[in-house]
Amino acid sequence: MDVEIRHITEKEHQEYLQIVYTVFGMKPVKEYLKRRKHTMESDRCLAAYVDGKIVGANGVLSFTLSVPKGTVKAGGIIDVVVYPTHRRQGIMSKLMKRQLNEILNKNEPIAFLYSADSGTYGRFGFGLATFQESWEIQRTDTKFRKTLTDYNNAKNIEMVSAKEISNIMPKIYNETWYYRPGMIKREKPRWDRLKLEMERQDIPGISSYALFKKNGNPEGYVNYRLDLNTTATNGNLMINEIISTTNEAHLNLLNFCLNIDGVKKITSKSRPLDDPITWILEEPRKLYRNVEDQLHLRILDVPNALISRKYNTDGQITMLIKDNIFESNNTKFILKTFGDIVTCEKTDLPHDITIDIRELGSLYLGGTNWLNLWKSKLIETNSFEKLQLADQMFYSTQSPWCADYF
Repeated sequence: MDVEIRHITEKEHQEYLQIVYTVFGMKPVKEYLKRRKHTMESDRCLAAYVDGKIVGANGVLSFTLSVPKGTVKAGGIIDVVVYPTHRRQGIMSKLMKRQLNEILNKNEPIAFLYSADSGTYGRFGFGLATFQESWEIQRTDTKFRKTLTDYNNAKNIEMVSAKEISNIMPKIYNETWYYRPGMIKREKPRWDRLKLEMERQDIPGISSYALFKKNGNPEGYVNYRLDLNTTATNGNLMINEIISTTNEAHLNLLNFCLNIDGVKKITSKSRPLDDPITWILEEPRKLYRNVEDQLHLRILDVPNALISRKYNTDGQITMLIKDNIFESNNTKFILKTFGDIVTCEKTDLPHDITIDIRELGSLYLGGTNWLNLWKSKLIETNSFEKLQLADQMFYSTQSPWCADYF
């Protein structure tokens, strides 16, 4: 079977989307097409062709990704699909390797993606880099601890319309995304798509928006969807997004959502692991939390990726990196940090640590512990002190997390 891998043409755009719909079991509704139009980069969409027909595909979105005390250009891979009739014939591997090379050639040292299956992409060098937790709690169990009674009112909360919030959300988000590894910079096309997401009519409930203001200045917003079902006391409230520039704003908005009349259950599909909700509830055990992997990250260019972020302490470590796709990474590197000065170069010096590119991807954003990976037999070391140093250098004070699904 001859397989051709190439970029799609403008005329093949609909055929590309059709395979995505089919494999993911989606309905090609007009609303979805309209949302995709704002962010899709057709010139970065690849397809696999057999006898002139598309049998597999993937695409890329261009992002700026937040890393510890810095940012890096990155390719967000989407639409990884192969028809059931053509699976296990190497088509996905050909598409993925071609796409990874194209991302690297665009001087993007990082690739990342969401995966329906947490084990699929390790063979391509992707490591689990961020995690999220979903929440569910009954409104009767949402009481804050007594020391936090100052947040049990809505005096600084203001309900606003979709039109009003659309001008305020980007300003608040732009003040915050940079500080949490894993967040992406939202350009105008992404905001346009998010606006359409918030206005969706094909899911239960209606979207509402609230602002926290202090001295008249917006410091945080929440977008939630309220579905009151058929009664006024049995509703469900889904927190879609809370973004705040201050902890005070976050606590006030969170408490506001947990105490809206007519609501029986409050849920959220994605929150960072270090959200303080566990510590502020009177009965934290009543909060159901489920942790899931989120972004899978692949380092394509080791030196450029490692110098794009900053580190917590001065020092140097020498790593022997194993990469079965990019030979340029399959060697020894010495990473040196001194204040804000970071260098990473190939070296012939004896190595302190042996690590696969997959595990380096997991560690890159600072949310995974080097020692834990060593305990799991995924890292080898000739110096336990160097392993501890690596943990100190890479650690992120904020849990890596991405607020966007793409």
